[in-house]
Amino acid sequence: MSYGTFHFLSAALERHQAFHFIVPDPQRAGPGPYACFYLIHGASDDFTAWMTNTGIWRYTRDLPLVVVMPDVERSFCINTACGERFEDYLIQDLIGWVEHLFPVKPGRENRVVGGLSMGGYGAMLLGLKHPDKFCSVGAHSSAFEIHASDLFPQAFGPPDSEVRRQYNLFRIAEEVDGSLLPALHVDCGVDDFLIESNRSFHTHLERLGVPHHYQEHPGAHDWDYWDLHIRESLAHHCRVLGIGPGAAG
Repeated sequence: MSYGTFHFLSAALERHQAFHFIVPDPQRAGPGPYACFYLIHGASDDFTAWMTNTGIWRYTRDLPLVVVMPDVERSFCINTACGERFEDYLIQDLIGWVEHLFPVKPGRENRVVGGLSMGGYGAMLLGLKHPDKFCSVGAHSSAFEIHASDLFPQAFGPPDSEVRRQYNLFRIAEEVDGSLLPALHVDCGVDDFLIESNRSFHTHLERLGVPHHYQEHPGAHDWDYWDLHIRESLAHHCRVLGIGPGAAG
């Protein structure tokens, strides 16, 4: 297994951005090219958090899977109200750079996306808004109702802003192309302060008839919870991709 950090110039953001990566050892995972897992951090962390606080490198080392952990700052993966084009950076710049640099297969059937809290919102946003790019989504402890709050005004603008309307996940779920819908995995801890947001989004998806897997578990909004349950969403992604244990359970 190889891992490290790569810096590149993002055309969308007009500055350099960094991401962590994990590339499997061909002697353990088989020869490439591989599928790719884009894994997004939360608002209080940065792109180093998944490697620092979980065993993601252990959970993926035998899988034919490249893991990419991008720095999205506090953007929620959107084109923000202050003009920072993070959605474009992820969709237009990052995927292209990853597929240029690493032995990964192109195409939505070989890409999955996941994240926690802010990153869970971001993963669901990217999966539902760009279903032609990703075949599977894993969202942990997600801030699904951020559009309805007055939090993060730098990203979303004031409560009545067009950016909040545009990035309302509940509305986006109503408009998603059902023929290209990614496989959705959503979970949250019952003691998490975001549990009601997750329950609301789950109920909304049920009303819309959008297939998804939803689970609540013991636990709070912390790394003990995410280190445990990233393994379940990883198994979900592996089943969708048809690789590894579950294809990795």
